[in-house]
Amino acid sequence: MAKKPGLTRAAIKIGTAVGTAERKARETQEAALKQQKEMKKRIAAVAKELKKAQKALQRAVARARG
Repeated sequence: MAKKPGLTRAAIKIGTAVGTAERKARETQEAALKQQKEMKKRIAAVAKELKKAQKALQRAVARARG
Protein backbone atom coordinates (compact mmCIF):
# COMPACT_ATOMS: atom_id res chain seq x y z
CA MET A 1 0.00 0.00 0.00
CA ALA A 2 1.21 3.53 -0.77
CA LYS A 3 2.35 5.80 1.99
CA LYS A 4 0.08 8.68 2.92
CA PRO A 5 2.75 11.37 2.52
CA GLY A 6 3.31 10.26 -1.08
CA LEU A 7 -0.38 10.51 -1.84
CA THR A 8 -0.50 13.90 -0.19
CA ARG A 9 2.38 15.18 -2.31
CA ALA A 10 0.71 13.87 -5.45
CA ALA A 11 -2.57 15.54 -4.51
CA ILE A 12 -0.77 18.82 -3.92
CA LYS A 13 0.89 18.62 -7.35
CA ILE A 14 -2.43 17.85 -9.00
CA GLY A 15 -4.17 20.72 -7.18
CA THR A 16 -1.40 23.12 -8.14
CA ALA A 17 -1.63 22.11 -11.79
CA VAL A 18 -5.41 22.52 -11.81
CA GLY A 19 -5.16 25.93 -10.12
CA THR A 20 -2.58 27.11 -12.64
CA ALA A 21 -4.74 25.92 -15.54
CA GLU A 22 -7.81 27.69 -14.14
CA ARG A 23 -5.88 30.94 -13.67
CA LYS A 24 -4.60 30.82 -17.26
CA ALA A 25 -8.11 30.08 -18.52
CA ARG A 26 -9.51 33.09 -16.66
CA GLU A 27 -6.76 35.35 -17.97
CA THR A 28 -7.38 34.14 -21.51
CA GLN A 29 -11.11 34.67 -21.16
CA GLU A 30 -10.56 38.18 -19.83
CA ALA A 31 -8.26 39.03 -22.73
CA ALA A 32 -10.76 37.62 -25.23
CA LEU A 33 -13.56 39.76 -23.79
CA LYS A 34 -11.39 42.88 -24.04
CA GLN A 35 -10.58 42.07 -27.65
CA GLN A 36 -14.25 41.48 -28.40
CA LYS A 37 -15.20 44.88 -26.96
CA GLU A 38 -12.44 46.56 -28.97
CA MET A 39 -13.60 44.87 -32.16
CA LYS A 40 -17.18 45.98 -31.54
CA LYS A 41 -15.97 49.57 -31.18
CA ARG A 42 -13.99 49.32 -34.41
CA ILE A 43 -16.93 47.80 -36.27
CA ALA A 44 -19.20 50.60 -35.05
CA ALA A 45 -16.68 53.21 -36.18
CA VAL A 46 -16.37 51.64 -39.62
CA ALA A 47 -20.15 51.43 -39.95
CA LYS A 48 -20.48 55.09 -39.04
CA GLU A 49 -17.80 56.04 -41.55
CA LEU A 50 -19.54 53.96 -44.23
CA LYS A 51 -22.85 55.74 -43.63
CA LYS A 52 -21.13 59.12 -43.97
CA ALA A 53 -19.52 58.03 -47.23
CA GLN A 54 -22.84 56.71 -48.50
CA LYS A 55 -24.58 60.01 -47.78
CA ALA A 56 -21.82 61.97 -49.49
CA LEU A 57 -22.04 59.72 -52.53
CA GLN A 58 -25.83 60.12 -52.68
CA ARG A 59 -25.44 63.90 -52.55
CA ALA A 60 -22.87 63.81 -55.33
CA VAL A 61 -25.11 61.65 -57.51
CA ALA A 62 -28.07 63.96 -56.86
CA ARG A 63 -25.98 67.02 -57.89
CA ALA A 64 -24.79 65.24 -61.04
CA ARG A 65 -28.36 64.44 -62.08
CA GLY A 66 -29.85 67.77 -61.21
